[in-house]
Amino acid sequence: MPAPSVNGSHDRRHTGDRRRRRLPPLAILLGAGRRRRPRRASDRRRPYCPDRFNSRLFAGIFLVIALSLTDALLTLVLISRGATEINPVMAYWLGHGPGVFVGVKYLLTCLPLMILLVCHDKVLGSGGTRVHHLFPLFVGLFATVVGWQIFLILGRAG
Repeated sequence: MPAPSVNGSHDRRHTGDRRRRRLPPLAILLGAGRRRRPRRASDRRRPYCPDRFNSRLFAGIFLVIALSLTDALLTLVLISRGATEINPVMAYWLGHGPGVFVGVKYLLTCLPLMILLVCHDKVLGSGGTRVHHLFPLFVGLFATVVGWQIFLILGRAG
């Protein structure tokens, strides 16, 4: 039983640290939890994993993954029409089959995104740019590649 305080009520702080409890993984995916960023200055100096992420950040990650997979599929279309893969790493995996190629492309996109997601609020260099400001750049780069591939496909069809 908690110790009574001076005014006669019970001291609820004696029950343990509530922050030690972790949310189940499925609860995190469903949007449970309230922490979006560290509240204390001391917490901002070390890696921090919030319970909730900004919806714009999630949209950026989703777009990068979708555009990366579109890039992989359009690459397969172009290769079937006589093009060659100029990236030597991806050309190696393409030699193992289209499924392996798409799987490796997916992993090589998702693994760095997970690292960037964990570090999303960190400042890069002394300019004040945060990691999450890079996601629109990644979306733009992948969109440019996909646009170029569509141009090549339509140019060869006509």
